[in-house]
Amino acid sequence: MSQAVFPSAAAAGATASDALKVHVSRVVRASRERVFDAWTKPEQMQQWMGPAGFHVPEMQADVRAGGTYRIVYRGTPAVAPGETPQERIGACYGKYLEVVPPELLRYTQRADWAPEDNTVLTIRFKAVEAGTLVEVTQETFLKPETAAQHTAGWNSSLGKLAAFVEG
Repeated sequence: MSQAVFPSAAAAGATASDALKVHVSRVVRASRERVFDAWTKPEQMQQWMGPAGFHVPEMQADVRAGGTYRIVYRGTPAVAPGETPQERIGACYGKYLEVVPPELLRYTQRADWAPEDNTVLTIRFKAVEAGTLVEVTQETFLKPETAAQHTAGWNSSLGKLAAFVEG
């Protein structure tokens, strides 16, 4: 079984510094508390985390400042025409730096598929008229290609989050 490599995306129109950072957002039709719970309760996180084609067979999360987490992803990413789809498995892990219910999560992340990167994620949950604006920022990537892969992965994951909390 291969190490996880999530789908890539072009970083069109990005500046050099933007190319080393991910910033994606989405409005979901659910309360801020509901969305925060989906992001912080391991049994709920397993239901939506990961890009399309992936699921989470293993998950541990101690969601508090100083707590740690580990998420195992398994699935088959989309491939270019003519390529053979191959199942991938990979884990990411880190430490929670800040937890402010239901407004903010900040945590570190290292991942098998990009072991050289030690990134910091900031997730903001803002109440808006239509529900909750979820903003994901992931910083300190070493290569633009890895940031672009994570941009695609987070966009896909936020789609799965929306389907989970809105359903």
